[in-house]
Amino acid sequence: VLRLDQEGRPYNEGEQVVIGGNERYVSVCRKHYKEAVSVGSLTKVQNQHRPC
Repeated sequence: VLRLDQEGRPYNEGEQVVIGGNERYVSVCRKHYKEAVSVGSLTKVQNQHRPC
């Protein structure tokens, strides 16, 4: 599960769980999780249309 900040950028620091923040979580596979965190954008990863 990828957690997004207020601007929609993925991040993995801070509190592990945000209560009531379901819109900030997106289910992705491990490959796309790592790519999104390294690139800094889930949208860029999704636009590349590469299969898992």
